Amino acid sequence: MIRYVPNTLTVFRLLSLPVFVWLYGMQGPGFAWKAAVFMWLATWSDAADGYIARKYNAESEFGRILDPIVDRVFFLTVFGAYIWYGTMPWWAVAPVLARDVFLALFTLIAYGKAEEKPRVMRIGKIANFTLFWAIGFFMIAVRPVAWVLYVAGGALYLYSAALYVVRWARERRATPLQTAG
Repeated sequence: MIRYVPNTLTVFRLLSLPVFVWLYGMQGPGFAWKAAVFMWLATWSDAADGYIARKYNAESEFGRILDPIVDRVFFLTVFGAYIWYGTMPWWAVAPVLARDVFLALFTLIAYGKAEEKPRVMRIGKIANFTLFWAIGFFMIAVRPVAWVLYVAGGALYLYSAALYVVRWARERRATPLQTAG
């Protein structure tokens, strides 16, 4: 039964987005504590699904693909609400969203029909977690903490994109050597 928990948490996070938008719309852009708490619970569910999947050997191909997609949809939705309600300027959100668009296109092109799919890197998960906390602090109007976390998380986020591309290039370069020997 435990093997279904990680994917259930991921699907819960996806299905919770309309509730988040509703809560933030009711309270935002000021002190939106209900939306922040709700979003932080979703953040912990993201950490929990990965932990449970690894600890109980409940990893699945479906979850490995769905989890990063849900993270991207979550960011897109939250940042869309932030821009809509004036919580953050578009130029602050643009690098994070551009990274997501770039990696989505890169993944489709680089791994499109390949049997092997990209693996999530720990630094990407840390960047996600940091950005989710920054987002929550923006919601409760603790801007100094929010900006520090956002800049740190955003830098890690962009750095992780570069690492994904470098890892892919190294793996592609190493593949012919392994098959020739």
